[in-house]
Amino acid sequence: RIKTTLSADATMYSRRGYGSSELNTDDFVLNASLSQPFWKGKLIARIEAFDLLHQVSSTQYSVNAQGRTETWFRSLPHYVMLHLVFHWNKNPKKP
Repeated sequence: RIKTTLSADATMYSRRGYGSSELNTDDFVLNASLSQPFWKGKLIARIEAFDLLHQVSSTQYSVNAQGRTETWFRSLPHYVMLHLVFHWNKNPKKP
């Protein structure tokens, strides 16, 4: 019996209300994960992918009464992560 689990989620980040069109943005972020249990569920392997569509920007805009500021920063906006989870029982059940 295969117990593979596939899940996904989507989020829309919208910024509105600025006079400049480059400040009014839509970032559609799609994430997905795939997990598979092994050894009667004691070991679970899961791979997760974040921002599959490469929508997240590394530029931040700030507007106040004195003007507009653009900030660029280093980030990992999209990446893949592997999880290995091992479950054990410290006090095993006696037969």
